[in-house]
Amino acid sequence: MANNIGRIVELGQEFARTGGGGLRSALGTLGKSILGTGGILIGIQLLISFLPTLQKKFKEMTSESGNLNDATKKLTKSYDELTKSIKENNKAQAEQDEDLDNALDKVFRLSERLEKNRKKYGDSAKEIERFNSNNASTLFLLDKRIKQAEELGVKINYLRLNEEGYREELEQQVGTAGTLAKSIEEMKTRIKSR
Repeated sequence: MANNIGRIVELGQEFARTGGGGLRSALGTLGKSILGTGGILIGIQLLISFLPTLQKKFKEMTSESGNLNDATKKLTKSYDELTKSIKENNKAQAEQDEDLDNALDKVFRLSERLEKNRKKYGDSAKEIERFNSNNASTLFLLDKRIKQAEELGVKINYLRLNEEGYREELEQQVGTAGTLAKSIEEMKTRIKSR
C-alpha cells in the first residue's frame, strides 16, 4: 500500500507539471479517476491489504457472537426457570388463598352457630332458672304435704316417691286420714259442747 500512495503522489506531481491548471486541477482530475476504474483497482488493493485484519475482526465477532449466543441461551434458561417458579408460586398462593377463604367461611359459620347457641343457651338458662324456681316451690309444697301426711300417721317410703302411682296412693291415704281427722275433730267439738 505504501508503494501505491507514493506512486499516486508522484503521478499527481507529474500531472500538475504537465497537465496545466496546477495542483488543484490535478487533484480534481485525480478524484475523477479514483471514482472510475482506477478507484476500483485501488479499492481492490486496499481490500486485499486489509483482508487479514478484516478476517481477524470477523472471527472475533463470530466468537463473541457465539459467547453472546451461549449467554442468551443461559439467560433464556434462567428466564424459563424463573417463569416456572413464578407459576408454581402463583399456584401455591392460589391454593393458600382458597384454604384461607375456606377457613374464613368455617369461622364465619362457626361464629353464626356460636351466636345461635348463645341465644339458645340464654333462653335455656332462663328456662332452667324458671324450672328451678317452680321446682323449688313444688318441692316446698311436697315437703309440707309429706309433713302433714306424717302428722296424720301416714308412713312414707322415700325410696318409692319416684315410682309411678305411689304419690297417688299417698294422696288417697292422706285424704282418708284427713277425712278421719276432720271427723274426729268434729266429734271432739260435739262432745265438749254437750
